[in-house]
Amino acid sequence: MRAPVYQWETLRDVLTTCLQQGIHVLLYGPPGTGKSYLAKTVAAAANEKGDFLHVSLPEDTMSAEIIGHRVPSASGAWEWQDGPGLKAYRCGLPLVIDEIDHGSAEAQTRLYQILDRTAITLPTSEIVPPADTFVCIATMNGTPDTMNPLYNRFAVRIEIPRPLQSMIDALPPRLQQAAKASWKSTDPNMRQWFALAQLENVWELETAAELLFPGRGVELATALKLESSIEE
Repeated sequence: MRAPVYQWETLRDVLTTCLQQGIHVLLYGPPGTGKSYLAKTVAAAANEKGDFLHVSLPEDTMSAEIIGHRVPSASGAWEWQDGPGLKAYRCGLPLVIDEIDHGSAEAQTRLYQILDRTAITLPTSEIVPPADTFVCIATMNGTPDTMNPLYNRFAVRIEIPRPLQSMIDALPPRLQQAAKASWKSTDPNMRQWFALAQLENVWELETAAELLFPGRGVELATALKLESSIEE
């Protein structure tokens, strides 16, 4: 069953409550709709210091990037260094995992342990139990495979099918309507619009728009200029 779509305030409250209760949450949907932004915002607000750990899983990420590995010390000896996943697990901090459906088979196995809150045995023979306050918010692009064991480790799964209103509100006013029209008709990805807001201060609007929206940038820039002149 498809998850309902929430407004920003509701989403924030739902995720905050889940973190407080130790419930893992999966956010999924098209790229650029604000999944990572939402996850990091809520995770940062989960404690007074704003502490949380983050890891992104590009294709074939190894478990060492999540759990940790040995590094040379000043004395020349090799010492264990926790990765972001294990540090969050050990210290009881929120863990944000982007692209959780990627990563190697080895990394996926470690993620099962983390999400199941199973004590982790390190290559050093140390056994690390999870802290009581450990919890995870994960993101992925597209629709999750319900047969994937990772999916079933998230009790709460929320679809973010279009950009959050808070993201649109963060754009310069003159770009907001065009951005909203764009995701309604073709592409929900907001990253190009934020890049346009930055580049139009450096380049001509037409040049920046064509770089970010190939084949329709000039038309878009013309429409934006026309709209600005009407408002003036």
